[in-house]
Amino acid sequence: MPEAHDTPTEGADGSPEARWLAGDVQHHLHPFTDPEDLRRRAPRMIVRGEGVRIWDARGHEMLDAMSGLWCVNLGYGRADLVEAAREQMQRLPYYNTFFQTTTQPAAELATELAAIAPAGMRQVFFTESGSSANDTMVRMVRRYWDLMGQPRRKMLISRRNAYHGSTLAAASLGGIVAADAKLTHLPK
Repeated sequence: MPEAHDTPTEGADGSPEARWLAGDVQHHLHPFTDPEDLRRRAPRMIVRGEGVRIWDARGHEMLDAMSGLWCVNLGYGRADLVEAAREQMQRLPYYNTFFQTTTQPAAELATELAAIAPAGMRQVFFTESGSSANDTMVRMVRRYWDLMGQPRRKMLISRRNAYHGSTLAAASLGGIVAADAKLTHLPK
């Protein structure tokens, strides 16, 4: 992950970067970041990506080994993905799948995933992030045991110091000390 660097946070030099950073520091709450530290040392502004590389506003090129926090694992600037997204955004950018509703991409992807999943796994539940996926899993497991007549079965097992996401349920699963000090846990 790129390290933060010293940058004026008041937009004093009048450059677009300085103005953007000033606005960011004043108005954007960053995850896992001390706001006071952010005021002292503004974040590095990433302005573009290509393949597995990213560039900051000062022109420094870096390898993005974290894939934009694990969500750009196919790389930046892929013309085929841009075109597929453009076509889908033009046709139907989004619609929920609540209340017995679906969309063509959801139906097709669910079918493809079920075809390659291990035996016995024939259904999928879509979420927008790993944190939401883990929160959903917690709810589903608890609801399953309620329906099985065993509502006291609430224990979930996870690895200590494992990152499972930043939402309350997901962060509670991992036992990461830095996160533990900053959040309220789910009841055990």
